[in-house]
Amino acid sequence: MIPIQQVQLSLLWLLVGTASATPLSLVRLDVDDGPAVAADLGAAGFDVLYPSVQATTLELIASDQGLQELRLLGHSPVVLRVGAPLAPPGLAVLPGYPDLDTVVARLEAVETGGC
Repeated sequence: MIPIQQVQLSLLWLLVGTASATPLSLVRLDVDDGPAVAADLGAAGFDVLYPSVQATTLELIASDQGLQELRLLGHSPVVLRVGAPLAPPGLAVLPGYPDLDTVVARLEAVETGGC
């Protein structure tokens, strides 16, 4: 079995490296049918924040490429905040993603069988 500290360090390098290389945006879409658009975008692989879905709006997390894809689909994304899943200093952790302490706690719970 791999020690939890080694898994934590590997996870940190992966996530922090990814976070610093590719900032993500929390965006709002104003649409005619929020639930239907959310379902379509979720099925297409977008990270829809389902609790935010309303009749005419929804929020999702998108990379710069995702923002371009949304525009190509005819949407006008409004960027609310820029951040990352595990943000390096100076970049906010976006809603919907656990912070580092939560990730570590979950790893420890799995290691001890308390998941």
